[in-house]
Amino acid sequence: MRKAISLICIRDGLLLIVCDDDRLTWTVPGGKPELSETDIECLCREVSEELSGAILSNIRFYKCFKGISPHNGDLIEVSCYFGDIDIDPHPSGEITAIAWTKDFADKKVSDVTLKIIDSLRQDNLIAD
Repeated sequence: MRKAISLICIRDGLLLIVCDDDRLTWTVPGGKPELSETDIECLCREVSEELSGAILSNIRFYKCFKGISPHNGDLIEVSCYFGDIDIDPHPSGEITAIAWTKDFADKKVSDVTLKIIDSLRQDNLIAD
């Protein structure tokens, strides 16, 4: 099972999600760790790459989720961390769009991201 590390960034009840042009699938920011990279190192690197050099603060573990990867359809385990971003983020790297939202009905959201969203709703961290 592949492993990924993802950011849960919530502002004013809205979740930050990102989309890349290849799959047109929305996910939370993050990616897979490089060899010997810690979760936090991976998260900081991925967020900086995907969101125009954004720097994370106030990083804290949330939960792990298992689901289907939007990349190649295999099983993935995603460790999610809350964090704050120092700037108003802009897409960079493979990311072509970002959104702050609580309404996901009009977006193609990955399997594991849906599980993350459901958990955030159950924990009353984002609205239905």
